[in-house]
Amino acid sequence: MPIKMLSEYPLLNRMLLYIFLFATGTTALITFANLHSEYNRQLDSIKTHLSTIQVSQLKSLTNNIWTVNKESLKIQLNSMLQHPDIVFEEIVYPDGTVFSVGKMALSKEKYIVKEFKLNFNDYGKTVYLGKFRIYASTENIKDYLFDKLPRIITSNIFIITFVCGFISFLFILLFNRHLNRIANFTKTLDLNSLDNHLHLMRKQKDTSHPPDELEKIVQAINQMRLRLKDGIRQRENTELILRESEEKFRLIFTHSPLAVVHLDKDGIIKTCNDNLSVILGASQETLMGFSTLRSIVDQNMKSAIAAALSGKDSYYQGNYLSVTGGITTPIQARFAPLLTSDGSISGAIGILIDITEQKQTEKNLADEKERLAVTLRSIGDGVITTDISGNVILLNKVAEELTGWGHQEAVGHPLEEVFHIISELTGEQCENPVTKVIGSGQTVGLANHTVLVAKDGRKLSIADSGAPILDTESNIIGVVLVFRDVTEQIKNEKEMHKIKKLESIGVLAGGIAHDFNNILAAILGNINLALFDTTLNDRTKELLESAEKASTRAKDLTQQLLTFAKGGEPVKEVSSLKNVIKDSASFVLHGDKVACRYDIPEDLWLVDIDKGQMSQVIQNIVLNASHAMPEGGVIKIKCENSSSCDALQLHGLKKRKSVKIYIQDNGIGMTANVAEKIFDPYYTTKQEGSGLGLAISQSILIKHQGNIRVESSPGVGTLFTICLPASEKTKPQKQKSFAKKKISFQANILIMDDDAMLRNVAKEMLATFGHEVALAADGEEAVKLYQKSMNSGKFDLVIMDLTIPGGMGGKEAVQKVLDIDPAAKVIVSSGYSNDPIMANFKDFGFCSAIVKPYRLQELSKLIDQVFFS
Repeated sequence: MPIKMLSEYPLLNRMLLYIFLFATGTTALITFANLHSEYNRQLDSIKTHLSTIQVSQLKSLTNNIWTVNKESLKIQLNSMLQHPDIVFEEIVYPDGTVFSVGKMALSKEKYIVKEFKLNFNDYGKTVYLGKFRIYASTENIKDYLFDKLPRIITSNIFIITFVCGFISFLFILLFNRHLNRIANFTKTLDLNSLDNHLHLMRKQKDTSHPPDELEKIVQAINQMRLRLKDGIRQRENTELILRESEEKFRLIFTHSPLAVVHLDKDGIIKTCNDNLSVILGASQETLMGFSTLRSIVDQNMKSAIAAALSGKDSYYQGNYLSVTGGITTPIQARFAPLLTSDGSISGAIGILIDITEQKQTEKNLADEKERLAVTLRSIGDGVITTDISGNVILLNKVAEELTGWGHQEAVGHPLEEVFHIISELTGEQCENPVTKVIGSGQTVGLANHTVLVAKDGRKLSIADSGAPILDTESNIIGVVLVFRDVTEQIKNEKEMHKIKKLESIGVLAGGIAHDFNNILAAILGNINLALFDTTLNDRTKELLESAEKASTRAKDLTQQLLTFAKGGEPVKEVSSLKNVIKDSASFVLHGDKVACRYDIPEDLWLVDIDKGQMSQVIQNIVLNASHAMPEGGVIKIKCENSSSCDALQLHGLKKRKSVKIYIQDNGIGMTANVAEKIFDPYYTTKQEGSGLGLAISQSILIKHQGNIRVESSPGVGTLFTICLPASEKTKPQKQKSFAKKKISFQANILIMDDDAMLRNVAKEMLATFGHEVALAADGEEAVKLYQKSMNSGKFDLVIMDLTIPGGMGGKEAVQKVLDIDPAAKVIVSSGYSNDPIMANFKDFGFCSAIVKPYRLQELSKLIDQVFFS
């Protein structure tokens, strides 16, 4: 194509460029599609061959393996390697050993793998001999495709080039030359050539056919030419009408009592009256020809003028700085467009008013409102003001949140509707505070147990006061109420009362349970010893076994009571709640008609908990939920992370991150009176219940710096909400494991316990296994006996009671023994299973720990672990 044609036809140039890009992209896509299809075909060929091997070689391969003919097996595998695509073969025997031939240059994932199971039919019985894998390479496919690529690209380029060249020729022939003729005609069109007619240089077309696109363009240009001619005539008529309108405007300007200004379509002042000169402080001569759009500094004024000149009515209010007069004047202005008879805009009219006095009045009022608004916002309590009739005048933001009423919707309503208060004790509506204030003329406060019923039905315990609003003559013109939400405060006071009550009961329960635990240890130990008497008849042995079981149940009850006492302090470790919750709930509901549905996020924060105690909490609550659904149902357990928890403020942790646990059932539910008592010790609604489960759960959670609350309705169900502070650590603690060996031998053992019965029972237990036993009543006596034994046959093992009332206990005594003999082996014994020393005995010098009461088998097993683990 000639260079001149390329420079004169830019549209053609762009089309040729697009065609070239399209051809290139299409060639690449078609080439890729051909290569992909060929690749898949070759790949299918390899897979087909591998399947053929399964049919032809599998039976003989299985026989060679069965007969353990390794030579034939190797020959057969090497023969299969002759195929150009197979590079590696391996047989994996059932015991995991591998027999392979060939080698792989790449990882196994880079090859096509075909795997067959090797089964041998031995007289009707199928014997599994292993797996056979064949690895085939795709390198030959790649070489094949590289060889074929030039032919594919060449053929595709030829086809695309031919098609694109033909499209370019058609575009030049049918469109390009006619478009350039149209362009040249419109370029030379002006007022002197409006009579010229545009037509295309091509053969006459049959008029019965509709015009094509080029003919439509030509028709549109010819119609536009005719409209231009008509427009010129109309403009001449419009100019005459405009001159008449301008005269009318001039008369209005002259006689108007307001400041009036006439602007032309460019925003230049054409005329104005005397009042404008007064407001702006400049003479009419100065204002004439003043360009408002260029010279006015006030952008709002300029925008209002521009809006009017664009055909819209506009309004302006502000402190206008006159450029001509140099003065600032508060004004209001309205601008409207001036239209000609055909609707076009010829300028604008503006009417201005001096509002200096009005602005000063508004400023004084605004300052007063701002002071009031700031005062109300700074008040943390709810504030409501009423008129003398008790109708609401104002609510601040806090009052809106507490009552549920917005300021606008509350204004004008009687106070009883917006501020609906009832007695918490009787449920009856309280006396209107406005009536009390107006009747007394003094500040009054609400009675205790006042509840505010919000618009949405929420009930909030509140404390408030009402005071009269007086005018300058001390007449009551209204009432102001100030109130605050004390719901959480009252709940926390109740919780603190419960905590103190639990602490008092815990001290008593701990003392009783500790003493009872010692007695129980003697009972269980003697029963356990009696069961080893070979002279017992079956009936006596059966009775003793029943007594042993009853003692074990009494042991569990004792441990529950000890949870209230100091010995029940949790031994915390960083843990995830997920497994604790699921294991505990599953254990309780095993074999039950009730199912559990969990919603526990994977990113749930860790907590510092005693897993055993927390499991007890979950079991107690889930068990209660199960009992509430005797016909079966679903318990929903949900956990979530929370940035803060109001329930933790009892421990000073309100702003700390926390983990919330929701346990919900759809059982029989409870009344409000029952729900208030369920955490009280020994309170139960079940015939066989002890009344300790939920009380212990609350005690455990309080010692974990957490809390528990309950919501319930009869016939609807119950929701328990547990809140625990999140751990500051991000990884759970690793559990230690100990090796165990069952080996027994005769040892010299020292028993230290303040209870004579327990000392004697322990001595009898150890004597049963042939151990020599010495006894001590407290730590001082134990230390003296150990010091004495260093000279002749020292003790192999010491078992010390942790707590000795009024004497040296195991914590202090073990250090003195270790000072005498650093290699001494000392076991700590206590009825407080949750004492930190029992869980972390090694930190205090002990080698192991055992919880009282214990049985003979447990003691023997522990001694074996101490000496042989």
